Amino acid sequence: MILGSRLSVLLLSAALAFACKRERDDGRPPAEAKPTAAQQEGRSPAEAPSASESSRRANRQRRAAARASTVRHVAGTLEHRSVERVVIRGPGEERVTLQIARGTEITLDGRPATLEALREGSAVRAAYESGHGERPTALSIEGRSSDERGVRRAPDARWVPNTGERGSADGG
Repeated sequence: MILGSRLSVLLLSAALAFACKRERDDGRPPAEAKPTAAQQEGRSPAEAPSASESSRRANRQRRAAARASTVRHVAGTLEHRSVERVVIRGPGEERVTLQIARGTEITLDGRPATLEALREGSAVRAAYESGHGERPTALSIEGRSSDERGVRRAPDARWVPNTGERGSADGG
């Protein structure tokens, strides 16, 4: 019984080998599979990839990361600012460091401003882009001016005493 099953396995494998070697019905030889990068470089698939294969893989990963870049938002307190970066402390004491680019839009109380106009300790919101394999870069930073107690004040508000007559445009 064992001899019979071995014989049938041997015959089956021989028939399969013959079928793989013979030409197609149209007379052309069977199409050969494209060699893998490992075969082209004369190494076994288990060996480490070459530098060129690694760089191709790294380029694919970089392109995928670029496609996966997303715009994120953070709101919190401006903890530190310099010419090239800001640190925003978000909820739960989370710190986000953002690079400042030439195109970063900065506003204070809804008006265009410079980075120097933003005070450390003031409330800010930022939109930033991440995913390019680099540090997160600020797209926009919105600051709000506030006094020491954290109360927001109007940007151009001035107190003017009431000096007019009752019922007049300047009076009460």
